[in-house]
Amino acid sequence: MAARNLAFNDRIEENAVQVFLGESVLAKANVNRLNIMGSRNSGARGTLFVTNFKVAFTSNCGGGYDFKKPSSLDKLLSEEVDDKDDIIPLTVIEHLFAISTSKQKRKKIKDASKELSSNYDIIEIVTKDFRIIQYDFKLTSEESRKPLIKMLSHYSFPTALSRLFAFDYGKKAWQPNTNLTERAFCTYSHAKDYELDLNRLGASEQWRVSKVNVEYRLCKSLPQYNVCPASLDDESIIVAASKYPNNRFPVWLWSDSSTGAALLLSSQLKNDTSLTMHEHPVTITESIRNKGHTTGETISIDIGSPCPTLKQLKSSFKKLKRECIFRSSKDFWESDSSWLGDIEQTGWLSHVSSCLELVHDIIKKINEKQTSVIVCDPDGRHFAILITSLVQILLDPYYRSLMGLQALIQKDWVMKGFPFCQRLHHISESSKSTIGSQIRTASFKGKDERRDKDLTYEGESPVFVLFLECLHQLIRQHPLEFEYTEQFLVCFMMHRILVCLVLFYSTALMN
Repeated sequence: MAARNLAFNDRIEENAVQVFLGESVLAKANVNRLNIMGSRNSGARGTLFVTNFKVAFTSNCGGGYDFKKPSSLDKLLSEEVDDKDDIIPLTVIEHLFAISTSKQKRKKIKDASKELSSNYDIIEIVTKDFRIIQYDFKLTSEESRKPLIKMLSHYSFPTALSRLFAFDYGKKAWQPNTNLTERAFCTYSHAKDYELDLNRLGASEQWRVSKVNVEYRLCKSLPQYNVCPASLDDESIIVAASKYPNNRFPVWLWSDSSTGAALLLSSQLKNDTSLTMHEHPVTITESIRNKGHTTGETISIDIGSPCPTLKQLKSSFKKLKRECIFRSSKDFWESDSSWLGDIEQTGWLSHVSSCLELVHDIIKKINEKQTSVIVCDPDGRHFAILITSLVQILLDPYYRSLMGLQALIQKDWVMKGFPFCQRLHHISESSKSTIGSQIRTASFKGKDERRDKDLTYEGESPVFVLFLECLHQLIRQHPLEFEYTEQFLVCFMMHRILVCLVLFYSTALMN
């Protein structure tokens, strides 16, 4: 990510809350940050800010309660809470609750237009990354409390794409006088970006950058420039693409510089029984086999069956979240004896294991058998991206660097059309039908009902989170092989809207 474009704005707000380009403070109030794992008298005093990107809490030394030290039982749980500053990106917020301590009531905040009674003195934020954070407004003036809660509920659940922070950032980041030649890594919005990759991997003779999808004429979910076999002309690619859902034909991702064995990504072939064997798009696989200097063959691996459906993954993650979120120290200790077994029952770790096994099998084919592999799933933009990303990380040291990981996510997740907005639930429920009609993926009749269901599913599913989880497991096994750490992945997950969507929309604004 270009350090120049993501540098903090020179303007520093009161209490030193830092802001990005295009970010502005909407409301602020003096509050008490409660420690839910301890008593109501433990926590931190400070100022709560709401911006168009995040909720930020900065601790200070004045005002608020006379906080007591936590009991010895809760000491371990509360050590990281005292004097803690919070940074919560708005898109990481899953639920907002208002709590009335006097009336013992709890209310879910859904609509910013509805006035919240002053009886509700605590706001609880439940995040998508398993955190529960409470802020106490008992000593906050009504003039500060009302606008802050209104802004928080309004910006936490946007009803339109244009209200995401990525657009505010993009307008500032890509000004006419911005020097775009000083990019930290390729944005993959130009043919030259792909040529740099081909030269780095010594694959320029076997592969070429095709302009067949310029202005997204062939496929709306693939980038305008795609790497294809050098022996195939654009007309042949157009014919082959028609045999794939949404024309997501096999595109090159990576090559072994010593053997020429390549890694490609595509959707599954259509289940069209009217096609004879000769009419199937074998031209792409044949061109790879004949043109490359690898001694192996080219195979297509359908990962649809080994991987869960998008709904199954969502269900598993929901169960995992239920086992990992605690509202009190009592809940924590009561679950301690059976926690590991409960985690296993969620199925989440089984999905992680299945993905890593697939990655291992593909690497063996590329490394040992010198086989070029086309990885496909129902629509070529979910688990296929996850698996191929992990394969590249393990095979290429560049992608185990900080800059390389960011480039990989830009190249294969952002530019290859992973639907971040749907799968990470960045748009509120009320507008889902509208958004879905804009970016709905077409389905195709056939025998494979699982594929048809995945093609039409428009809901939330933590595919990107599963990728980070798999990467976390690899870092745990080989920590010295990676430039980035587990802590970096946690930060990456928290700010994924900034890392991923900003790059995508900023690129669109630039073009």
